[in-house]
Amino acid sequence: MRIWLDSFSKTCVPRSGILLMSLVHVVLSTVSNETAVTCKRWPNVEVTSGSTWTERCRRCRCKSDGQTECVQPKCPLAYHPYQEDRCIKWSPDSCCCEKLVCRLNGRTYNIGDKFPLNEDDPCMLCTCKADPGVTKCEKMECFAVGCVNPAFMAGRCCHLCPTGLNCRLPPLDWPVNGKVDTTEPVPFNTTRIIFSEANPRYAWSCTCKTPGSDAECSRQARLSHMRFWHYGHP
Repeated sequence: MRIWLDSFSKTCVPRSGILLMSLVHVVLSTVSNETAVTCKRWPNVEVTSGSTWTERCRRCRCKSDGQTECVQPKCPLAYHPYQEDRCIKWSPDSCCCEKLVCRLNGRTYNIGDKFPLNEDDPCMLCTCKADPGVTKCEKMECFAVGCVNPAFMAGRCCHLCPTGLNCRLPPLDWPVNGKVDTTEPVPFNTTRIIFSEANPRYAWSCTCKTPGSDAECSRQARLSHMRFWHYGHP
């Protein structure tokens, strides 16, 4: 067997033994790198196990199991680094945030406020929350409104009823050719008397019971003292 002389240690080691030791070193190094434990600091920074750091009055360390452990003073709202950009009032000792807000598109909102994510899309509504991360936003769903003349208003997602809840006046039949004096919607919970001057003997009584639908109408004989106007009563 050939013997290789190590000029540094002056020790005779078999050449095959040197190769085996080198391979073991490479394997151990690879395993060590693969099993290295790290923790994540806010917002996305990795630190190795055993590392310690300070976040305002909170002291943190990376445990051997990859979990972060922090010790901090008691605050009504537990401190977190995300507050640095959203807190507008700190406690006298600068440890606790006393007023947290949300900021979007140059505007400031209080916790619980709802606001559009984008002025061009009022249907995407956001809620300011006291949690880290992105403010929660949801697409609003528009439902049928209780009127027959809905209108769109700038800055609003869904159509509104500009004149309140009402019903549609349905087509009305007359014994003799006549013309209805009005086609205006009937306000909710209101009865309107509809008549035609061409048919003085008859009138229609129309009541709005279900907003957003047709009014319920019934024909009736017209009283002799009835004047030529329509009226409503609750």
